[in-house]
Amino acid sequence: MAKNLFARYIWEVTTIYNAGKITLKNLNEKWNTCYLYVDKPIPRKTFDNHRKEIEMLFDLNIVCDKSDNTYHIEDSEGFQNGKIRHWLLNNFAVNNMLSEAKHLKDRVLFEDIPSGHRHLLSIIQAMRENKVLKITHHSFWSETSNTLQVTPLALKISHQRWYLTVQKLPSNEIRTYGLDRILELEISDLTFEYPENFSPEKYFKDSFGIITSIEKAEIVRLKVSGNQQKFFRSLPLHSSQKEIETVEAYSVFEFYIKPSYDFQQTILSFGENIEVLSPLWLRERIAEKITKMMKIYR
Repeated sequence: MAKNLFARYIWEVTTIYNAGKITLKNLNEKWNTCYLYVDKPIPRKTFDNHRKEIEMLFDLNIVCDKSDNTYHIEDSEGFQNGKIRHWLLNNFAVNNMLSEAKHLKDRVLFEDIPSGHRHLLSIIQAMRENKVLKITHHSFWSETSNTLQVTPLALKISHQRWYLTVQKLPSNEIRTYGLDRILELEISDLTFEYPENFSPEKYFKDSFGIITSIEKAEIVRLKVSGNQQKFFRSLPLHSSQKEIETVEAYSVFEFYIKPSYDFQQTILSFGENIEVLSPLWLRERIAEKITKMMKIYR
């Protein structure tokens, strides 16, 4: 039920956004043909409750214009530019549209996110109410699971997986766990104060993905050839990416980043089309990995 209600919130937001402004009557006409429809229209009182929940969940206001009784999203430009809102719009709006066009279900293929939505709603609720979570986590690197109490700080998607950044209790050590490795999750009655000096965006700013264990970021320069420059321009590897040199055969891209293991693996995935120019230690590390790969194939 909670999952369907969450989907309804997203449907209402995306439908109103796409319409620009819409009356409740017209919204119900669209609701009548929606795949989520449950044999009755949306009463005004129910819709007002949904608006309150949407504001609490997504910091997003659905405003009523009394002059013509239409609803619209306040600051729709901000809605499109906001990161979480932009993600919701792109993902759920497409999902809703395709769910309504069921005859296309075999013709549109998605990448699977294995951690999906199993614990997502409970985590969002705990974050909204500043409630401590009790989780049972089983790492890929451990033979046994571990049960611990944590304060949920942030959610992040990286490389097709959902991750939860927390403070472990009682140490307050900041850790990040994959949702697909959380076996059990329970919202406790304990509350916590969100740390004023913690910013998820700043915490991950210089990282590639979710690995933050490297102490400092540094300038990395990559020589990109084989027509892969266009890929880098259209889909930057990192927010710090800059194209500092461009010739016909190649481009040099500069990053200010923590060159973690997953960043190194991404460099290797481009094969001969990428050469690490600096720093020297990273160039040597990539060369070492390539040498080991060559030994395997010989």
